[in-house]
Amino acid sequence: EIDYGVLMVDADQRVLHCNHAARLQLRAGHPLMLEGEQLWVREEPDMLTLQDALDGARRRGLRRLVTLGQDALRRVVSVVPLSKAAGHEVGGACLLVLG
Repeated sequence: EIDYGVLMVDADQRVLHCNHAARLQLRAGHPLMLEGEQLWVREEPDMLTLQDALDGARRRGLRRLVTLGQDALRRVVSVVPLSKAAGHEVGGACLLVLG
């Protein structure tokens, strides 16, 4: 069991996995939110920050630590590129760890 919120998203920001800790954090006003199976940001300015980190992970294999949200709702998210998960190809998938 991991005490951190962990999500895996595909190239279209569709959530492939979301653990219990992540679901709790996202329900509690985190700058990221789930709508169905899709990952979104609550504030428009965070969209570019998240998209840039995801693109860098997918295209160049870069790991990023990004800050999303404002003031008391500011949170750190780690973005990690994945090339394979559980032995399956997951083209363009990224792991997001909620700090």
